[in-house]
Amino acid sequence: MTNLLLNNTSKSVLGSIKSLLTDLKLKRVVFYSGYTNLSGIKLFEEEMHQAIGRGVDLTFNLGLSYESTTPETLKYLAKSNIKTKLILQSDKGIFHTKFFLFVTKDIAKIIVGSNNLTKPGLMSNIETSILNECTIQKATELEEHINSQLHELTKVSNKFILSLSSENLDQILSTYGNLFQTYTIDNSAIIKSNKLDYFQLDNGNPETNSKEIDEPRPDTKFFENWYEKLEEFKVYYKKFDSPIVKRTYSSLNKWVTLNKKFYMVDTLPKEYVEILQSNNFFFGDGHEYLNHQKWLVRYNEYIDFIQKEGTSYLQRIKDKNDPMHSLSNWVAQQRSLRNRNKLSKLRIELLDKVNFPWLTEQFGDYGNRLDDDGWFEWFIKLEKYKSEFGHANPSQTDDNKEIARLGHWVSDQRHLHNNGKKNASGTIRWLSDDRVALLEDIGVEWDYKNKSEQRRFLKKVEKFISFRKLYPNLDPPPGEFIKERNWRSQVKYHFHKLPDWKKSILLGEKII
Repeated sequence: MTNLLLNNTSKSVLGSIKSLLTDLKLKRVVFYSGYTNLSGIKLFEEEMHQAIGRGVDLTFNLGLSYESTTPETLKYLAKSNIKTKLILQSDKGIFHTKFFLFVTKDIAKIIVGSNNLTKPGLMSNIETSILNECTIQKATELEEHINSQLHELTKVSNKFILSLSSENLDQILSTYGNLFQTYTIDNSAIIKSNKLDYFQLDNGNPETNSKEIDEPRPDTKFFENWYEKLEEFKVYYKKFDSPIVKRTYSSLNKWVTLNKKFYMVDTLPKEYVEILQSNNFFFGDGHEYLNHQKWLVRYNEYIDFIQKEGTSYLQRIKDKNDPMHSLSNWVAQQRSLRNRNKLSKLRIELLDKVNFPWLTEQFGDYGNRLDDDGWFEWFIKLEKYKSEFGHANPSQTDDNKEIARLGHWVSDQRHLHNNGKKNASGTIRWLSDDRVALLEDIGVEWDYKNKSEQRRFLKKVEKFISFRKLYPNLDPPPGEFIKERNWRSQVKYHFHKLPDWKKSILLGEKII
């Protein structure tokens, strides 16, 4: 009889272990587990000790390396005098078995599947195992088959299988502390870079790091829950379709950061690097990854355009309602970035594959050229600015240097529009009509200084009118609306010096 066992259901591995341990006919129990944590054993600790108290012969066969059984587990088992054999990591691989045997006088029951003896493995992870009932003879054959595989290790070295006891615990823990260097470090075999086929970015390069510094190395604590975190990473990747873990997932984000840190200085073991690579882990800069993902979206849109139109040339489109408006901005930006040596080699190669037109037709001199990519790169920045701040008039004195630079550029466009600019030949060039239309369309004000003053003045007028509605006789309680009353006194006193447009508003609103 075979039963499917799933975590957090009425038929689970943990529930089955507890139930089988309480069987009064139970004679022998053998756990073969590649990864074991004390938190996992604690889940069935009471039933286990009760079984041992009834005379049940119980043995653990546990994998021993940094990613598997923890030192706390060894201390607990040695202190409890529970028979335990340790299978060390070898050149042939790690001990990865999950096989739990329960033998009574008449029959045997076997649990085999994906569940490790860890708390996540027995409770929270998505795991699948089966519980099978068989004859004692068949169970013995299966157990002998596993032991024969372990016996192959002893032919390589009899040090690969150890018996744990309270007498040799300290010695084993001492050896355990050196396992990382003894069994897993192989700097010559560490993969120096990984370029995912679907992504093709520089995925980190340990060779660029100096060996003169004191390199950080993983410690025991880092490896205790490494595989549990890997499972979390798999779930995260499946959910978000991205290897870049958000900071809100603080624990997983820290784990990802540490793996990158150790990888970049050649202290993350080869097998861990390979496991991470096979699970879409990205060792490079996360911001670069996200930016390139966005870039690839536009790149694929550009390919669709080429296939549809039969040409790779896409001229800048000023109509914001045109579906190609945004893509034409992107095309102009790529050309500008390359001209200023700011476009990566990878992106140039990808664009070259589709015959990207790096040179375009020229339309007169600067300022009158529709497809001047440098100008349009600034225009794109201004569009983004407006999208974020709600207006297209950035300050030249903003604390953010990029915004201040954008403010200077907008000021230059106003000067070209309002005053023109005389060139060496004495002729004056003006901002082209196309560019005037584009800038006006997103709200650039050519007389911004005066209009800014108008907005400030009108705001004060509105505040005064609101005050007057509350107190028509202009007699508020003492200490209230001081600014509004002072403002009215000032404009009355300086009325004869005010420009006509201010006088007109003050008289029209009956403020004066």
